Amino acid sequence: MDKSVLFVLVTFLAYSAAPAFGTRHAEHTLNARLQSRFRRGIPDKDLGDVIKICSQNPVDLAFVVDASRSIGRRNFTIGLGFVQDMVRMYDIAPDMVRIAVTTFGYGVYEGASFSFSRYKTQPEVLEAIAQLYYYEGGRTDTGDAIAYMEKKQMVEARPEVPHVAIVLTDGTSQRRYFTRDMAKRARDSGIKMFAVGVGRWVKEEELINIAGDPSRVFRVTNYEELKTIKEELAYQTCYEKPKPTPPPKAEPCGSKHPSDIYFVMDQVALGQDGVGWTTQFMSHTVDQEQMGEGMQFGLISGICPFDSGFSLDTYSQSLSLKKRIRQNGSPKRLAQLVGQLLTSAFSESQGHRPDSRKVGVIFLGGKMDTRALLDEMKAAAINGVKLFFANTGNVSQDVLDKLSLMGTVLEGQSTREQSAIFTNLLCPPQN
Repeated sequence: MDKSVLFVLVTFLAYSAAPAFGTRHAEHTLNARLQSRFRRGIPDKDLGDVIKICSQNPVDLAFVVDASRSIGRRNFTIGLGFVQDMVRMYDIAPDMVRIAVTTFGYGVYEGASFSFSRYKTQPEVLEAIAQLYYYEGGRTDTGDAIAYMEKKQMVEARPEVPHVAIVLTDGTSQRRYFTRDMAKRARDSGIKMFAVGVGRWVKEEELINIAGDPSRVFRVTNYEELKTIKEELAYQTCYEKPKPTPPPKAEPCGSKHPSDIYFVMDQVALGQDGVGWTTQFMSHTVDQEQMGEGMQFGLISGICPFDSGFSLDTYSQSLSLKKRIRQNGSPKRLAQLVGQLLTSAFSESQGHRPDSRKVGVIFLGGKMDTRALLDEMKAAAINGVKLFFANTGNVSQDVLDKLSLMGTVLEGQSTREQSAIFTNLLCPPQN
């Protein structure tokens, strides 16, 4: 039970004890503050159906430390070291974790105790603990110490954060029923109690009476073994959070709106640079996630068998399609190629599906018969082909304006930009 204990107790109290204070708003505010600070301690643990959450949260934490004669000065010092190790796990600050300490033996040693408001930083708390005097008391007045902690120290505790106390002792108190009653009163006031018993002389009944629940009782053979209960205490006191139900997976665009998409290009007019540009555009487009299920692609690029492109149902896999796109052959005039959208391209023999949208992506650039092209574009639009125009460069604004009356001119300078715009227009992102 070394450095993880303090961190874990904070977590346990923040999530299991906080509802007792009825402060949902305050808990939300404190959790928001926590996000701006670094976190210490053990990581969350995935247990299948639930996740063990072990993150630090604001808390007022009181240590009640046995300083009776049976402990001895050496073990008392080791016990204080254990408390210091726990404190080092915390973000000590007025709005985060605050520490109070009470020592006891023959009654309560107020001169070797301090309250929550006394020290405000981790170095101050660590130094104060190191300076606590060992009084070597002749009794074990555990009940008096618990009552002092509850009446004198917890009155300074913040109402909006969990309150927790850890009692460290090596023996059974002289007035065990008084100890039982004082611990119950502390728990009833909203303090989560933990009991750590060291050695064989402290009775199990006493520890349970202090903690109120066997799951919050921890035992070790001697002070040197305090660190051995680290993992047990840590993961026992983390709270369990059910795993969130993942949101339903968005239905692919092609399932709702299947589309048959033809790329149309005149390779002679475009030239080597233009063909390279269109090839990149097509590759970027078929790579888009939205362009998977339900989408078919075809290419119209010539009239001879070796350069005529390919029909909609030729390629079913993206990799094969991209490989074919990179093998474009020689050309035909663009207006004539667009004309194929009206005659043969969108036919069942070429793989067109009657329930799919007809989409044409026309690559503009190089030398074009503008008048003939506009006529073919108008006819395609009238016949239900949804037209998109990808400008490879050097197309006049006048031509683009006229084409925009028949379809969508894709904005952007690069192939990647225009491809992304085309994809989002065809398959708008789901909110």
